[in-house]
Amino acid sequence: MYKCLATYVLPEGVLEYFSLTEITEEDPKSKAADPLYKKELHIYLDERDNRTEDMAGSTSKGFTDESFIYDFPIRTHKTVIHIRRRRWLMPDGTSKIIDLEKHVRLTHPGTRYSNEFALFLKLADGQ
Repeated sequence: MYKCLATYVLPEGVLEYFSLTEITEEDPKSKAADPLYKKELHIYLDERDNRTEDMAGSTSKGFTDESFIYDFPIRTHKTVIHIRRRRWLMPDGTSKIIDLEKHVRLTHPGTRYSNEFALFLKLADGQ
């Protein structure tokens, strides 16, 4: 049931490459700075094992520090998506993070906004 709801809330295609690990609701950090939102919805995602064929023999070395994506507000909740990417140790000793840009666009170029939210804001601004 949660996965069905998450497909409507999260950017398109995200659940194919990331696992939903947690959802929390928090009070805004500063109500004076942003009186529009009563709560903040935090959605936590960890990258799945998306290894490609050329990564045979690689091992997972945990996750990167999380990055934040700001998405459409949901009712009176500011929405923040927390993403942790997987780090891989290759057999030759180098580390690698899989390039998912050709599969799923997490943010609009040059922003910390989801692609859909950034385009919505751009259209709302008349550009």
